[in-house]
Formats: sequence, C-alpha cells, structure tokens
Amino acid sequence: MLTELIRDEGIQVQTITSLIANHPQEINEKDEYGRTALHIAVSRGRLDLIQCLLENGADPMALDHQGNSPLFFSLKLQSAQFLSNHGADIQHRNLRGDRAVDYVRRLGGRSELIDFLSGYQNEQIATALQGQSWIKLRNRTNQPRVSVLTSISTTIKSVYHHFGLAKLIAIFLFLVVLSLYLAYYITGIWPSKHDLIYHGSRLFNGQSGHHKT
Repeated sequence: MLTELIRDEGIQVQTITSLIANHPQEINEKDEYGRTALHIAVSRGRLDLIQCLLENGADPMALDHQGNSPLFFSLKLQSAQFLSNHGADIQHRNLRGDRAVDYVRRLGGRSELIDFLSGYQNEQIATALQGQSWIKLRNRTNQPRVSVLTSISTTIKSVYHHFGLAKLIAIFLFLVVLSLYLAYYITGIWPSKHDLIYHGSRLFNGQSGHHKT
C-alpha cells in the first residue's frame, strides 16, 4: 500500500512513480487515520515525494479524520508553497476550527512558514476588502444618476398634469416648427415668400413643368 511504502525513509521517487503507474487508485487511498500518502510525505518534509505525488494526481485537499489537509503537516516553507500552488486551501479549517497557520504555530513550526501562511491570509483579506470597497464606490457613483432620472421623471409628470395632453402636443409641435424655421433661416435655404407664391400658383393652376408661352 502506498501509505505504508512512503513511510520508508529511504524510499526513492522512482519507486513511488512505478507504484502509481501500476496502481493509480492508491494515489489518494487513506490509512487508518484518514491520511493519504501526501499527508505522510508532507509530514516528513520530503519535497521530492510531495512534488511527485502532486504531479501524479494526489489531492492537496484530502482530509484526515480530524479534517486536516496535508498543508497542516507542513514542516518546510517549500512544502506549503508546493501545496498552495496546486490548489490547497490555506483558509480551510479542520474540525476544531483551526487553520493551517494555527496548527503549524501550535506545533512550533518555523517562522518563515508561519509568516507565509499568515501573509497569504492577509493578502486574501485585503483583496476581499478591496472588492467590497469597489462595490460601495460603484454604488455610490450610481446614486446621483438615479436621482437625476427620478427628478426628470417627476418634472415631466408635473408638467403633464398641469397642462394636459392636448396643450403638451401643441407646445411640442410649435417647438418643432420653430426649430425648423430657425434651422432653415440660419442655413439660408428657407424658401422666400415670392417662391412660395410662385410655386403655389403653379400647383393651383395644375402646371407641372414649364411656363405658358
């Protein structure tokens, strides 16, 4: 069994690789404590075996009977880095509510390992707080837009109730005609009074193309 074989201090990576190739189902099998070969390799600080197991499909979040992942048994900074790079959840809590940093600190783990686990947590917390701040800022930025739209809607409703639909239509048409007149007046293409009378008389007399000779 892989969990028994990996306890041998003199075990070589080639032996583990060969066993996994012939019995791939053993990669995540557990012993009587619920620990996998990865748990044991991490607890022994065997970086070569840790890398071999992870590259061959070992689950970095396999839990023993106390809810401990392999990260809880880290003795070296490199072990924790290997595990975190392969998906180990540093925020995971075991059945006692401990995180990996709490467990390692209580066992007298090395300061650089504790700093790594603590620093990673602080980074995650800072990222979460930054995301919340951005959401609040975005909501605060959108509030004036909602107020402006509400104000415009209220103004339109009050004007409608004051003048009525017929007067509003008349005012709208007047403004349209006035705008067209100003546009034609400014551009200089508004037809003169003489042109209007001339073309009006032609239409009235039924003439469409040429003057009478």
